[in-house]
Amino acid sequence: MKKGLTALFLSLVMTFMLCACGSPKTYVPINTNNSGFNFNEDLAWVKYTDGQDYYGCIDNNGKMLFRCPAESFSEATIFENGYSGLKNTDSNTTCTVVGKNGKVYGTYSNVTAYGYGYTVVETSVADFNDAYYKYDMYNPNGEIVYTYKSVSSEKASVGYSGEGVFCIHDNDEKTVYFAKTGKEQSNRISEDRKLKIRTTFDGTRTDPKSSGSIQGLTSDNFTPEAFTYGILEGMGDELYQMYRTIKNGTGIQIKNLIGSGNGVRKNPVFCEMLEELFQNKLVLSAYKEEAAAGAAISSTLCS
Repeated sequence: MKKGLTALFLSLVMTFMLCACGSPKTYVPINTNNSGFNFNEDLAWVKYTDGQDYYGCIDNNGKMLFRCPAESFSEATIFENGYSGLKNTDSNTTCTVVGKNGKVYGTYSNVTAYGYGYTVVETSVADFNDAYYKYDMYNPNGEIVYTYKSVSSEKASVGYSGEGVFCIHDNDEKTVYFAKTGKEQSNRISEDRKLKIRTTFDGTRTDPKSSGSIQGLTSDNFTPEAFTYGILEGMGDELYQMYRTIKNGTGIQIKNLIGSGNGVRKNPVFCEMLEELFQNKLVLSAYKEEAAAGAAISSTLCS
């Protein structure tokens, strides 16, 4: 679970400081893959000695920006999205998230994967009816943006693949979470410059001859992330317009929003989008293969 900033850690935070000017120091590169200093987003971690061993962050001009005692950490990731993860020496599963300005954004324990400023925390859950592992993903602000529950009492395998992509392998199935999404890009673009994709590729019940379309294509949104997010938006809007048609004809209001099918279950970004569209909490069905589960249950009811 996420730790609060304890008094002990506050003392550590105070060690993150601008390095005083002095005689030149010898920096040892880390995270190098034998290719010298590993600069990403114009920043690199180094190790050096100044009375004691330090991990320091330098810019591409060699200027020391901030540092921390090396004995506090055993590993530092490259900077992505403005953040780096520092693995604590006291535990292989404790990680501290640091921004490019040296600010500490949080410390987490029971960590299974981290990158891009995001951290995945594993929790074992057991009650009278069920036992499983829960994986909560925290964003850089310490908010849980996604939760995954293992399909059994066995642990899932969670890994970070780089560029904001997390992969969860569980019982021969794979779930992918994209921390870097078209939503981030979309939020930075003005409304009149956003990509709009209509996903009625094979028509609709009321207009079988209609087709899909892509509008608003510009050099700003001509990216895989924008296309992916635009298709999800088109799918969500299509579902929402169907609901509006039903609502206008019957007056039925939404009380519960239930999702089924792998298109929803394995796409947390789409789940989040549906909740925003329908202004309701989305609950996934209890069984993964809904059609097969329904057929099996129905067979028990037939004599």
